[in-house]
Amino acid sequence: MATEAEKNVAENSIQRDENEIAHNYFEHTAIKDWKVVGALAYYIKQNVPLQEAYAMVEIALQNAIKSRKSSANRGQAILDELNVRRIIISLNKNFKGYQPRRFGSECIVFLGQVKKTKKAFTFYKPLTGHLITINKPRVTKEDASQVAPAFEVIISDTPSTPTSSIIRNKYNENMEDQRKNKCLNSLPKVYDLINKVINGKYDNMLDTVDSYKFDPTHSENDKKAIKLFKYIINDYHANCEKPVYYTDANERTPYCEYIIPIFKYFSAVYKNLSFMWCEKGLVANKQLAICWDNDQKKLMDGIGYSIRDKAERLIMECSGEIDGEHTEEDTLKLMEATSRCLKHEMGRYLSASWRTFGKRQVLSIQCVNNTITLMCSKRVEENKWCFIEQRSTIVPRDWDDRFSWIKVMEFMLKLKDLLDEQENTTEELKKQEIGIIEVDAQDTIRNTLKEDN
Repeated sequence: MATEAEKNVAENSIQRDENEIAHNYFEHTAIKDWKVVGALAYYIKQNVPLQEAYAMVEIALQNAIKSRKSSANRGQAILDELNVRRIIISLNKNFKGYQPRRFGSECIVFLGQVKKTKKAFTFYKPLTGHLITINKPRVTKEDASQVAPAFEVIISDTPSTPTSSIIRNKYNENMEDQRKNKCLNSLPKVYDLINKVINGKYDNMLDTVDSYKFDPTHSENDKKAIKLFKYIINDYHANCEKPVYYTDANERTPYCEYIIPIFKYFSAVYKNLSFMWCEKGLVANKQLAICWDNDQKKLMDGIGYSIRDKAERLIMECSGEIDGEHTEEDTLKLMEATSRCLKHEMGRYLSASWRTFGKRQVLSIQCVNNTITLMCSKRVEENKWCFIEQRSTIVPRDWDDRFSWIKVMEFMLKLKDLLDEQENTTEELKKQEIGIIEVDAQDTIRNTLKEDN
């Protein structure tokens, strides 16, 4: 519930007309007086549950920003504060801190929070185990409880759902490999070129990459990775040179300028995926659309189709520049889409091995602000799917962020390795399906589905 201070802010900010729709806090309040606590208390006074109040405030604020153009900057600040408060409340539910104690009439300490008059200050010890990670996929506690019967989800150091030791160990292995830049370090010549670029001068960046020559000691993997890096850096230089946006950009503009080119170049170099972008083609795609009811068909922001078997191998979602409820929705959307792709693909290999199909993965990438996160979905034991983070990195937009190109290349090389594994799995499944490789009848996908039903 809102504190008395929050209620007072709401009452001082607006006197609600009972004959009007109860979504007019921002309409009736001067922009300079907009406050998160006032907006929340406005809904809470109408007996709206706190979580619903957060959602209503976000929607009302977005509508207000659209109708009052001069409110964009203030509105963005309020949205940012709203999202931070939402995350802190989520953490407080799990916080094991102090029991309530009273220190005089003006100061109360509870769950690591100090309240002074109208302001509150929240404190955590360095080793509480709770870290706020922004601009990454996220599943709320409420949503996790609903998907837990079908999914094991681990996309941060604290699993969103109960996970097996095998899944946790795999996640920990991914994070350790990312820390060590395992994929990139397997190509030292590539690493050396990147290091030279990011530690050099901006004015020399293009000359450094464009003048780089191959010699007989370069492997085919070296050449392809360096070619990819050259494409990316030339595009990055153009992004650094272009004028800034003259107005606030929508979620599609940064996605199209900073993210899509990287994967276009990846496709051009490795020729393992063919991409379709920006909500094009998914509904018309028979392979995926046929397995969805009409009310479940959804458009994706990017789809990577395997060149070998034309199946959806990579699905991408852009959650915009603001990390909020849209982020949580898109994470669920990717979980749903990837699991449905896997379920549908079972129908193509009914005579193949259920055990072999356990190696089939559908990959997904979620973009939030300047951060991209790579995840994979696959079937696991106990009739469940798993959704595991593989890599995550900032995509540089200016010269100051240039050091993150190390992690971007690690990200892309890990993606390449995962796709190579899936090509091998595709070949194995095809051979099993047509009988080149014999499969125990009890282990076929067809038989496993019958037993489950």
